[in-house]
Amino acid sequence: MKKTLFLFLFIWFSLTTPFQSIAEEYKLNKDFIPNLFRDSAEVFTSPKKWGKEDLMKFGAVTGITLFLYISDEKIQNWFISNRTNTTDEISKFVRNFGNGYYLTGILGGIYVMGEILDEKSLRRTALLGLESFIISGTIVSGIKILVGRMRPSATNNANVFSPFRFSSKYHSFPSGHSATAFAVATAISEQSKNVLIDITAYSIACLVALSRVNDNYHWASDVFFGSALGYFIGKKISSIDLKRESLNAFFNMGNNKFYFTVKYSF
Repeated sequence: MKKTLFLFLFIWFSLTTPFQSIAEEYKLNKDFIPNLFRDSAEVFTSPKKWGKEDLMKFGAVTGITLFLYISDEKIQNWFISNRTNTTDEISKFVRNFGNGYYLTGILGGIYVMGEILDEKSLRRTALLGLESFIISGTIVSGIKILVGRMRPSATNNANVFSPFRFSSKYHSFPSGHSATAFAVATAISEQSKNVLIDITAYSIACLVALSRVNDNYHWASDVFFGSALGYFIGKKISSIDLKRESLNAFFNMGNNKFYFTVKYSF
């Protein structure tokens, strides 16, 4: 009885869940938004499922963030005293890779190339990168408003907080550019399986994070926490997609026969 009930529920779930839309085709179509909401919900609720290893990672990120927070003013003073025209020019260029408009354009270009070449891996990278970008941006925006930390460009005191303020000068923690840059870099790295691409993606993301301190828009603890947040969101989205692609349900009709095949791989 239990096996029959399980099979019935599984078949019903398979019929009502669009496994194939993202997992097989990776097309920017009507199924993208529902999948985005499902993946967002899984990311938001994932702390409830954290195990010992996840808690250790969270503890490490929190510890390093607090250590940097204590040293924020000293680090900021060092960056300001060593700021040059060269660092400003480098910063001016690399900061674009954390900008939403530029990232959307880059991901859009990857997707279009995937359509032209009929390359699923490129479309997959673009869509997972877009999901990671949107979700990380949403989470960061919420934290910024809740924390209300003042930017170093507005004060020399790293301990000024004013929660629930919508003015940009109170949106220092965490760094949105760092978070989105690392989220997209991680999505690209997880799909590329190419060391050179991995190094390039993460190097650019690191430069984006450093540029925010150089430009005096963020404290060091802001960019570290934002970078870590983006990285783990990118990893989570890739993990969700891998699980989704591992489970395929096919319902085929041919020669007046109905076929039901389930494939689940680990």
